[in-house]
Amino acid sequence: MNDQACEKSVNRRWQLSLSTMLLLVTLFAVGAGFVKARHDRNELQRLLATLRPMTRELSVDNPTQIAVVRRVPTLSNELIFDAYIPKPLVPTQVHRLCLVLEEIVDSGPFDVLFPQPTGSFDLQPGIHSIELRSTEADKNDVNSEHRFVVLVDGETVIKAKRPAVWQASNGWTSYGTISQSQAFDAKEAVQLLRRRNNEPNKNFSLSAPAKKPTNGVLLWIDSGD
Repeated sequence: MNDQACEKSVNRRWQLSLSTMLLLVTLFAVGAGFVKARHDRNELQRLLATLRPMTRELSVDNPTQIAVVRRVPTLSNELIFDAYIPKPLVPTQVHRLCLVLEEIVDSGPFDVLFPQPTGSFDLQPGIHSIELRSTEADKNDVNSEHRFVVLVDGETVIKAKRPAVWQASNGWTSYGTISQSQAFDAKEAVQLLRRRNNEPNKNFSLSAPAKKPTNGVLLWIDSGD
C-alpha cells in the first residue's frame, strides 16, 4: 500500500497543469521571437550599411573637418554636391568656393593644380548644397557662348561665359568623383570637379592632352591658408 502511494506521489510530481504548459509555450515563443527580431535587426543593419554609399548621404563624423559628397544625378548633366564647412581654425581663415575655366592640368605642384580662380565665393560654416550648371554653345552659331553658373544653397554666387571656340572639340575628360561621403582636413584644398576639354590627338581620336594645360572646368573648396 505504501509502495503504491509513493509511486502515485512520484508520478504526480512530474505532471504539469494546463496553465503551466501554456506559460512555458508562451515563454518559448517570446524567446524565439526575440532571437529572430535580433537576427532581423542585425541583417537590416548590414543591409543599410551596404546601401548607405548608394544613397550618397553626407556624413559628418568630425566637425573640425570638411565633408563632401556628390548627390546621385537625376539628369545627365546635373552636378550637385552636399558639403559641410567647419568653423575656421583661426579667425582669418575663410573657406572659398573657386572656379577656373582655363589652364587646367592633370598633375603638378599645388599652385599649378589650383591656379588663380576665375571666380570665388566665401563659404560660411555649416552644411551647403553646391551646384554647377553649364550650357554649351551652339556649334552652328559662332556668336553663341558657353555659360557657367555656380549656386550655393540655390543662390547664384559665380557666373562666367566663354566664346564657342573655348571648346574646340566634342567632349571632355573628368578626373575623380566624390561618390561617397568623404572627410578632408580643414587646411586641404578639396577638389569637386576637374574636367579638361578633349583635343584631337595623333591617333585621330579625342582626348585631354597629358602634358599641357587645357580649357575646362575646375571647381574646388579652398582652405584660405
